[in-house]
Amino acid sequence: DCFELTVPEEAADLSLSSLSGDLQPMVNNPQFSDVTFVVEGRNLHAHKFILFARSEYFQRKFTSGYRDSTDSMIHIRDVRYDVFLCVLSFLYTGKPREDIEELAVEVLGVSDMYAIDPLKRICADLMKRSICVENVASILQAADTYQVPLLRQQCIQFMVEHFGEVVRSEGFQARRADCPRSAL
Repeated sequence: DCFELTVPEEAADLSLSSLSGDLQPMVNNPQFSDVTFVVEGRNLHAHKFILFARSEYFQRKFTSGYRDSTDSMIHIRDVRYDVFLCVLSFLYTGKPREDIEELAVEVLGVSDMYAIDPLKRICADLMKRSICVENVASILQAADTYQVPLLRQQCIQFMVEHFGEVVRSEGFQARRADCPRSAL
């Protein structure tokens, strides 16, 4: 009368991978799209149900009763098109795009703004692995701005270990000039 269904772990992984692959072609696809984001004057087509399912920010946005909740066109300001496309793609697939490495700082900021913690962690990890003398000051600034304490800790540790090189670097001098009252 009662039975237990056991799905092998490999089948579950394959199913999730398949779903991710199935949703990839829907990224920026106007077919069945019910919301269009206008970013840098260019349209990005999306599907509210996917955004709703994947992001608390969009859940609140689409159910708030405000104009954005019913608008089919939403203007996104202060975010580059490629960065927003990267975030949108992640929401559909659960995987970062190949170009995320060069966009990591900006994607970190947008994922923080939209509370997409898994993407925020991916960006922080990529940034952590790319720390060098020239970029440690800007990565530290991003870690502070977007509240990523582990990344901040890694930056400080790197700065302590390479202090002489870091303070003479162009990256550090530029950040120091930009933020004269900061900890830098």
